[in-house]
Amino acid sequence: MAESLDDYLAACAESGKEPERPYRGEFLVRTTPELHRAISIAAESAGMSLNAWVEGMLAESVEAVLPENTEVRKQTRRRAKRKVPLARGS
Repeated sequence: MAESLDDYLAACAESGKEPERPYRGEFLVRTTPELHRAISIAAESAGMSLNAWVEGMLAESVEAVLPENTEVRKQTRRRAKRKVPLARGS
């Protein structure tokens, strides 16, 4: 594995590209208290945690914006379908 990582970093350096860095899967979102309350109500109405509801909405937004054939969109779709059931029309 270490050799593969070294090869990847060398290839990035040769091509002048920055290596991809892993994301933690966490970020802070600042919003108004009114929107926070509305999101909480929507999540509860859908029978979901606030985190699951927000993750589902973000996954839908990614699908709407990214081209269908990108690897990030494919991964997002798989995760969203597996983990975050969306309750449409609730």
